[in-house]
Amino acid sequence: MNGEKKVTLIKPTTPKKVVKPIIKPQLNLAEGSDLEVAIKSNMLTSGMFHLTNGEYQVINTAMMLAKQETENQRFFDSETVFRISYKDFSKLWGMDLMNGKKLLVECCLSLRQKSFWYYAIDPENNSKRLYESGWFAYVSPELVNGEYLEFGFPKPLIPLIKSYRAGSFTWYYINQIKKLNRFYSVRLYELFHQYKNQKNKVKLTIEEIRNLFLFGEEIYKNNAEMKRSVLKPAIEDIVSNTDLKVKMNDIKSGRSLAGFEFVLTFTEKDLDFNGAIGYEPINRDQNTPDMFNKMTEKQITKFSKKLASDNEFGSKYAGLNEKPQDFLFRIKSELKDSIKLAEYMPYLIKLGFSNND
Repeated sequence: MNGEKKVTLIKPTTPKKVVKPIIKPQLNLAEGSDLEVAIKSNMLTSGMFHLTNGEYQVINTAMMLAKQETENQRFFDSETVFRISYKDFSKLWGMDLMNGKKLLVECCLSLRQKSFWYYAIDPENNSKRLYESGWFAYVSPELVNGEYLEFGFPKPLIPLIKSYRAGSFTWYYINQIKKLNRFYSVRLYELFHQYKNQKNKVKLTIEEIRNLFLFGEEIYKNNAEMKRSVLKPAIEDIVSNTDLKVKMNDIKSGRSLAGFEFVLTFTEKDLDFNGAIGYEPINRDQNTPDMFNKMTEKQITKFSKKLASDNEFGSKYAGLNEKPQDFLFRIKSELKDSIKLAEYMPYLIKLGFSNND
């Protein structure tokens, strides 16, 4: 025993737990918020017809936040916690802060109880099937720090949210739809935008309209009354408060009213998806400057907003009665013109533009 060495046992240390940084994406409305764009798959759009106007605004805001992360190539999954500030929500939808805060809380509580149906591809057999889902997997029961609503998307819904450009999708400017005053106006406006770039006439039967608005058997049983009380005021609201022009014609079956034809006229701006979100043509690299224009699409999107917000530039180039969103849209188009680019270059350099960006 005396010749044996004493063995000292060393207790293994517990490895330090690696804590991932918690990133909570939230909206960036610092510049050009009047030209924020709502984009979503038509499969999600159909589920939104069952929402109240307030719930509709919350879901649209959530989808815009997801779009923002997708366009910036930032990863998110079912564990990602998103944030919506009641101040940003109010600014986006043109509300005073008190009403915006109240609506955000009320609608998120009601949205926890609502589900919808949508079609998607089953990854196991690559076939289309019908799914039921809630809008949110998690919603904070109250505003965090008195300011932020926190939520997460359901796991099965995320591929559909991220791949909104893979199939048929709906897009429009938020500043247009927030001007509408009627519940049915919003529904029709979004429905019409599903068809732009495809056809300028939409035909709906009476039955399709009743299903669209969830009219039961006892609601507007008289078709002429439905036209007078629902459709006509909604069309007038759209024509008076947005850039979309709509003409409604009756479709008759004998002497009976069988449906309606809606003739749609969209502005050039409302048909220009690439211009709306700064997309590059498919055969060009997003980070490669055009050989003549010397600006990438990402730079055009970034610096058109800076130019539109610059008082010195605006005092010289903005039209007398030109709306801010129209001014911004025009600048984005003009920055693709080499002559205009050269004219604006001193202002661009002042605002931080460099070909090395």
